[in-house]
Amino acid sequence: MDIDRYSSRGLECICGNLRMASRAVTSVYDSHLREAGLQASQMAVLWAVAGMPGSGIKDIAKRIAMDESAHTIYAFLPDSHRAAVFVTNSSPA
Repeated sequence: MDIDRYSSRGLECICGNLRMASRAVTSVYDSHLREAGLQASQMAVLWAVAGMPGSGIKDIAKRIAMDESAHTIYAFLPDSHRAAVFVTNSSPA
């Protein structure tokens, strides 16, 4: 493989630039949310839960483009919010 051929790639890569920008913005949010014990990734879940009262995990996951397993969403939530989400947003069996 010719590594020199790929070494100049970077600044012209839209995907790479978007990913770098996303990490930079997330870092700013994380620094401001740290005092509350939250991360930006957790806020997306909490916003979806707050905006979809009575919705099940699958609906919330679909809204935020996340894996539909309850375990995935549960893992993203801060400990202090986990029980409340599953009490208020459980889907009927």
